[in-house]
Amino acid sequence: MTFGFHIKSAYISAQEQFPESNPFLPGFIREYILANALGHKLNPQKKGVDAWDNLNQGVEYKTFKSGKWGRFNVEIQHGYEKHLVGVSCWYFAEFSSAFTISRIWRVEIDKISQYCKAFMSRTSKKTGHIMIDFRVKWIQENGILIDFIGNSSSSDFIRHLSNAQEIAIEQFGVSDITLKGRIREIMIAEKLGHSIIVNSKKADANDEFGNQFEYLTSLQGNFQMTHMTEDNSEAKVLRNKSIYCAQFETPVSISEIWEIEPKIYMQKMATRRPWPTDRQNNFTVRINWVRENGRCVYKLE
Repeated sequence: MTFGFHIKSAYISAQEQFPESNPFLPGFIREYILANALGHKLNPQKKGVDAWDNLNQGVEYKTFKSGKWGRFNVEIQHGYEKHLVGVSCWYFAEFSSAFTISRIWRVEIDKISQYCKAFMSRTSKKTGHIMIDFRVKWIQENGILIDFIGNSSSSDFIRHLSNAQEIAIEQFGVSDITLKGRIREIMIAEKLGHSIIVNSKKADANDEFGNQFEYLTSLQGNFQMTHMTEDNSEAKVLRNKSIYCAQFETPVSISEIWEIEPKIYMQKMATRRPWPTDRQNNFTVRINWVRENGRCVYKLE
């Protein structure tokens, strides 16, 4: 059975529990595992709190792999305060592997607020996004270590994902499919016969000849390349032999894949340059432009 087969099976299982949700949005899988471990009710949508505890109070989740730390992405112009409204506390979960939690801490919201306020007072950045880092030492000093039920290995959703993870390791060298974009990347690579490049600072995939490729994906027909600057944009595009735009009709079904020549993509990008230095720059092309300027290499029958 293929990686895609197990991912589709996981999607069906998640839909039975959370209809109309997309279980492959960033953070969903780890938050699902954490909510089960704590006996919380997960909010399957990306807006609002992450979950509700046994007292029906809103809580926020931050998850990270062993050796890393919790991160909080703040848009400076809007401030951090709105993210704390309606939340009684934050739970930090350390994962020892893709689906296994090793430790969980609870930190009260007043301590989170104080830390964020102090962090923001030290930065000179006035626009764009900033990451507030919560190091494990700070979490240990300010949080309470929580006993938890266990992990969600008995759930059909996680069981199917675990089967997909085994294939991801064996065939693509990917040790954690919960990372942002990994599932879609592997599904595209399966269709195109590519290998995955696991280093997130490099291209997304390569072929047997060493040619590199960038994958852009969309459910709505908007294909976006993020974090563009004058220093990195040409390298991010021109290092690739091709850019592939994969249109998904559902979170687990690719309807079409189009190949774009990097020089044509750069010509389109020229209309947006030079890139401003005071914000995060994302470059988007729409499906109509892709179809007009690309070559279709896959279409769902």
